[in-house]
Amino acid sequence: MKSPDIAKILENYASNLRKHADQNLEEVAKLPEGYILTRKIGGKQRLYRRIRIGVGNFNDTYLRESDKPLREKMARKMFLEKLAYSQIQGASLIEESIQLLKKAENACEEKHIIDSLPDGLKELVKTHRLSDDKALAKFLDVSPNMMKNHHKINTGLFTKQGEEVRSKSELIIANMLHDAGIPYHYELVLAFSVEPGFIDVAFPDFTVMNIRTGKIMYWEHFGMLDTQKYFSDYVKKMENYSAYGYLPGRDVILSFETSESGLKTKTVAALINQFLK
Repeated sequence: MKSPDIAKILENYASNLRKHADQNLEEVAKLPEGYILTRKIGGKQRLYRRIRIGVGNFNDTYLRESDKPLREKMARKMFLEKLAYSQIQGASLIEESIQLLKKAENACEEKHIIDSLPDGLKELVKTHRLSDDKALAKFLDVSPNMMKNHHKINTGLFTKQGEEVRSKSELIIANMLHDAGIPYHYELVLAFSVEPGFIDVAFPDFTVMNIRTGKIMYWEHFGMLDTQKYFSDYVKKMENYSAYGYLPGRDVILSFETSESGLKTKTVAALINQFLK
């Protein structure tokens, strides 16, 4: 399993995150000195501007309602600083994932593992794999009672396979999977850990199967990643996958978009060819 396409996508995204972080910090440098803080006095929330005036010394100035322009600038400064920090942290996490991906890609090949076995065992492993028909039938045999994401969908976006999806980008991915003959399930539960009194599950956008190898993978599409909320959701989701041993580029296929750069069909086609053909 080689990963030039997904590695390049991740590299470009990490680079864009750092670029946006630099732009945000440039704006921060142009905003008024100091930073904003809040205090609750007499049951009311009050805003102050704090400026350092020496080692360990600060000057706090109360920001009145009439100081609205300054209050807004100081609040924006805090927002941009936090956003830039999150973007830099996110870029670092993505760059670490790229290195893990490149390091693991050869070791994760089934052929590599089989070739490492003693000669007398290689054929035994091959003959005990499910046939393509049986593996596909098992993948497609999903009970109607099997848990799916129950958050209501009301987009009116229906795929060629007949399910309603949450976004136009998911519609593109689903229909391209269908046209490529790739079997998939939409938002099917993935149980990470099920123990007495504890259950941890995810609902990948798509659970897909490479019918050539029989490998099952999970496709997550992340939109609006230039907003803090959606980027934070991305980081949390990938941390959860990694914690349970599901790694990007090996078990998880990733696609992205921002408000300025939408999902491209050529990107979806490249990911399908890379991982599912």
